Amino acid sequence: MTVPTSEAESFPPLLFRGVDRIEREQIGGLCRAVVYEDGETLVQEGDTGRDAFLVDRGTVRIEKTDGSGKVQILAEINGQTILGELGMILGGPRTATVRAVGQAHALLISGERFATLVREGNGAVLKMAYNILTVLARRQAAMNGHAMALIEQIEGKTGEGASPPATATAGAAMPGRGTDDVSSLREKLLAEWTF
Repeated sequence: MTVPTSEAESFPPLLFRGVDRIEREQIGGLCRAVVYEDGETLVQEGDTGRDAFLVDRGTVRIEKTDGSGKVQILAEINGQTILGELGMILGGPRTATVRAVGQAHALLISGERFATLVREGNGAVLKMAYNILTVLARRQAAMNGHAMALIEQIEGKTGEGASPPATATAGAAMPGRGTDDVSSLREKLLAEWTF
């Protein structure tokens, strides 16, 4: 169902920061409230889709299938978060599976309607796009920090005052990995990561 305008005050600020009540009325049909039950899939890895999801309440699990076919749990997120925004903006296949853990309440954001309103220069949707970019920038900054920590761990550098990683001692190669493998991984991370 489409989220009624009377519920506009409950629109989460994560996505609707700066969008006033009148602007929310102008973007009718963009969002609809959905409830996912425990284990239900919001997004399936590999599927194509242009819709995004703003999880307002509840917990979701992000999963990715590795090269051997094993499902890896990347994260569990409790509370407000935006998911599927890459599919909404870039199109293409979904990069991970997202499942509800318990009951999850979300707003489904129509990617097709979002793109139309952006092309029309709708101010409310442009504000929403800015809010999405802010979320993406924060995620990228966090991932940059994680990538650098991984590189330091691989190289055996733990930083001032930090303890050596549990899997390796400072200055030692990671068990089961030759120094060429570690160097190759480090170069791949540095070459392909966006800073």
